[in-house]
Amino acid sequence: MRFYKSESGKNVAREELFDLDEEGQAALADLFTRYEHGLERPGEVKAVVGRPLLEFRTQVRGVQYRAYFFKDGPKYVIVAHCVHKNQRKARTSDLDLAESRMKAWRARGGK
Repeated sequence: MRFYKSESGKNVAREELFDLDEEGQAALADLFTRYEHGLERPGEVKAVVGRPLLEFRTQVRGVQYRAYFFKDGPKYVIVAHCVHKNQRKARTSDLDLAESRMKAWRARGGK
């Protein structure tokens, strides 16, 4: 599991994860670990409809958290954007940001 870094090297996706409350951080970190071992539960990882992205989905006490990601070859998963989801549908701006980060990552050759 890797986190998206900006062109300047700033680890923005990891910082977004750490900006979430502790319960959200812990829930997503647990899901990341289980995913790496093939132990995710049904519904926790889904394709984002109409986008070349996937999402980690978790909730704690009714609060939903999402981490949008993409695969970089067969070995790596790149977390592009982490959010606290406070509405029914994903915000277009969050999806646009995750997708633009994916495109930037790939344009830089996976760096």
